[in-house]
Amino acid sequence: MAGYDEDFALWARRQARLLSEHRFHELDVTSLAEEVDSMATRLVTEIEWHMQPLLSHLLRWKCFEGLRCDNWLSVTTEHRIWIGGVLEDAPSLKATLPEMIERLWLNVTLELHKSMGLNFDLMPTKCPWTVDEVLTVGLLTK
Repeated sequence: MAGYDEDFALWARRQARLLSEHRFHELDVTSLAEEVDSMATRLVTEIEWHMQPLLSHLLRWKCFEGLRCDNWLSVTTEHRIWIGGVLEDAPSLKATLPEMIERLWLNVTLELHKSMGLNFDLMPTKCPWTVDEVLTVGLLTK
């Protein structure tokens, strides 16, 4: 039988079958525990992947009133919906968002400085929105 390192898909199906058949003594417990733990880590990574462009477009909206476009609305909506979907399935991850936003904020301002040429002095040094405001579909602040 293929192991974890030889054929992950086959290994995962076998582990699922063993679990459903209550054949716990045959499980690859070490690899199974590592894989389950990594699932939560992947969710956090994927939220970060969506959070950074969301924050970037919210900041563009705030700082470039004269250049606002429908694309910025579309991008913020898309990322908010995606993050919201993950949080519906894993609501405990919402508690990680304040620290995540704080950690991503410097990258957001650097990206905006590079792409739009906005002076750092004109950008907030910390995210000006609450987590709920960042995630509320349709909400764009002035």
